Amino acid sequence: MKLRDHEFLRAAGLLALVIVLAFWDVVFLGRTLLTSNTIVGTIPSGAYGYSGRRAASFPVVDAGASAWQYEPYVKVLHDDLVRGWLPLWDPYVANGAPLLANMASAVLSPMRLLVASVQKAGFWDFYLLSRLFLAAVFTYLLARSIGIGFTGSLVAGIAFGLSGHFVLYVNMADLDVQIWLPALLLATENLLKRLAYRTFIVITVLIALMILGGMPESALFMFLLAGLYFLIRSWTLAPTGDQRPSFRKALIAFSAASGGGFLISLPQVLPFVEYLQHAFNPRAPGTGSVFFSLYTAPSLVLPGFFGPLHQTWNGIDSFSILPYVGAVCCLLAIAGLCSNRPNSPLAVFFGGFCLFYLLKSFGVPLVQWVGRLPLFNVSIFPKHAFPAFSLSLAILAGIGVDHLLEGTVNYTRFSVCFVLFSLIVVGFVALNWRSAAHAGVLKSVARSCLVFAVGLCLTWFLGLAARHFGPDRLLVGLGLVLLPTAELVMSIPRERTDRYEAFTKPPFVDFLRSDRQIYRTFSLDNFLY
Repeated sequence: MKLRDHEFLRAAGLLALVIVLAFWDVVFLGRTLLTSNTIVGTIPSGAYGYSGRRAASFPVVDAGASAWQYEPYVKVLHDDLVRGWLPLWDPYVANGAPLLANMASAVLSPMRLLVASVQKAGFWDFYLLSRLFLAAVFTYLLARSIGIGFTGSLVAGIAFGLSGHFVLYVNMADLDVQIWLPALLLATENLLKRLAYRTFIVITVLIALMILGGMPESALFMFLLAGLYFLIRSWTLAPTGDQRPSFRKALIAFSAASGGGFLISLPQVLPFVEYLQHAFNPRAPGTGSVFFSLYTAPSLVLPGFFGPLHQTWNGIDSFSILPYVGAVCCLLAIAGLCSNRPNSPLAVFFGGFCLFYLLKSFGVPLVQWVGRLPLFNVSIFPKHAFPAFSLSLAILAGIGVDHLLEGTVNYTRFSVCFVLFSLIVVGFVALNWRSAAHAGVLKSVARSCLVFAVGLCLTWFLGLAARHFGPDRLLVGLGLVLLPTAELVMSIPRERTDRYEAFTKPPFVDFLRSDRQIYRTFSLDNFLY
């Protein structure tokens, strides 16, 4: 095994360790990432027979979606597979409804088939944590492929794998699509460096996986970043000898691979398109113009600033507040744009995408026209484009770690950005201070601000230490990995329920099945009729 292979194994092992320690309560204490145990369903108290812990506030933004849709779809798919049936029809919705055509069911997705093959709560948790691990590993590989060092690549992987979106939506099917974004960018990078059948096949498979994942909104924004990355990288990638293809050949190969992935997914897409013409669609044109209040911006760098997810004190629902990325990751990303040398085109690209995302998410008129474009006009931009934003920020953070360790940071520019960043956060805190005082939550707000201040000071200290001791100091690199990791792990909500088989059959099911009269059982507001 080559040295580079040993390096990857070390990185994968460290990232796996971080994921395990971040979710120690799930791995070691029998807690679960699922929400169906206590979410109101046919039985108002949640899953039949559950008598374990109950969360005062769910640790995820959308606890209902997975309990009412994601998990039941997997259960229906599991039952169909056991019986040897084609998963075409869902008999449990009203008088029955298409299952294959209802895109979100994703019955042809290999990932959905995998989780449906083992209908156990423990396997569910393993599967959901594995998604975070894959996101982190592929981000690490992407960072290494574009020239970021080992330490910076580790930071990038951790920053993306434990980003607020993935943690607060860990129970959602969206991640089946979103975790493949760094892998798609990695394959695109490899294609631009050298045309190879293996890379072509990888891109084809990834495109198919993302479409078959059943979340077209998420896939749209992942494809947007990948397409922009292809264009920017094809123009700026340094020559690597005769193996690098021309722009024309690379474009043909990339387009053909993307088209191949789309063709593979047609058995899922065609029924969906037909069904969409006759079904209710809540995503009316104008959805793309949705934006969040600028007053909620502190949530990006101050996790928990507005209180528990479903008990916010500012009167704004958690669905309308952006997840966190962390103050330390933001400061490292700023360092990635403050080099003594001219900024690399990739740093400018990822920085530009981050800026574009923030402007669009907070409704700045300059970029709101994007929400009126076809497909984008029916997509919720702040939510579904967030993984593209967090990946861009994670890569910038990795570049920033490299700059700090190599001593190539322009500390004058970095100091100015550091002060401006701090003043902006302080300004937003001041704007919300009166509301926090009125709600009686100044202690928790002050605690968030203290964590923010400590994180910034330690990041600055590590930067100065790297400048003084040079890149050979192991402790400096270790600190640059541990600091963002600690911030992100501390930000993970812990109000989780105990692991339980949510589809335990209640006695009334057998009673209803034994009644041979012709009738239909349906539910309104938690009551059976």
